[in-house]
Amino acid sequence: MGSKCAFPFQRFNILTYQRAAFTLIELMFVIAVIAILVALLLGVSTHAKVKAVGVTCLNNLHQINVATRMYAEDHNDAVVLPKKGVHGPTDYQLYKEYVKSYAGYKGLPSALEKLFACPSDTFYWSRGNGAGSYHSPGLCAQRFTDFTSYAFNAGNRNGTNYPGIAGVRLTGVRHPAKTLLIFEAAAMAPFSWHKPQKPPNDYRLPNSMNMVTYVDGHASYTRMYVDTNTVAEAWQINPPAPYDYQWSAD
Repeated sequence: MGSKCAFPFQRFNILTYQRAAFTLIELMFVIAVIAILVALLLGVSTHAKVKAVGVTCLNNLHQINVATRMYAEDHNDAVVLPKKGVHGPTDYQLYKEYVKSYAGYKGLPSALEKLFACPSDTFYWSRGNGAGSYHSPGLCAQRFTDFTSYAFNAGNRNGTNYPGIAGVRLTGVRHPAKTLLIFEAAAMAPFSWHKPQKPPNDYRLPNSMNMVTYVDGHASYTRMYVDTNTVAEAWQINPPAPYDYQWSAD
């Protein structure tokens, strides 16, 4: 006995189905929308990556600051730098030799000591001739820095007239929340790893943004002062108001 019920779509004639094609304008619109979405996603990804690098660098500085203050507590409340070798690190990187054990590192200096390397430290500027010169890779890859991106506030080292806190008792620092302790070495010129610029006629860039920490332990992302009308670098002079940091202990 045959079925009296036919499947509803059995009578559909595929030849009568008309498919509307995309017009050229519609295709261009879809492509434009996709391009915008891709650009937005890439922008978000890039911003997130830059922010993550900044957080890593700031975290490094915070840990080194803690290690430096721990070292000072065990050594008469001051950071007295070791004797500088003829071809050794600069005065500002010499702190690492004493401090790094408090951060869990032992042995000879190495580029593998990642706590002392800012991820953005891939280049540096130095005085050189005239406006200075560009160098790569960064300071953390150099033996003359003891493989570190970060510096200690040691401008007063060797009895100079520059401000600094080498050998100064940390409890004797008059403004601990304003006096620098450990900071990105780029701040000394200054130039910036986080907002890099190519110097037009001077390797010192006023108001360069750098990450710094203070004697009281807190950290900040701040602009650095330099007077380009003089030959001084940033670390050689205390900034005027309203800059929120100083190099000297008084």
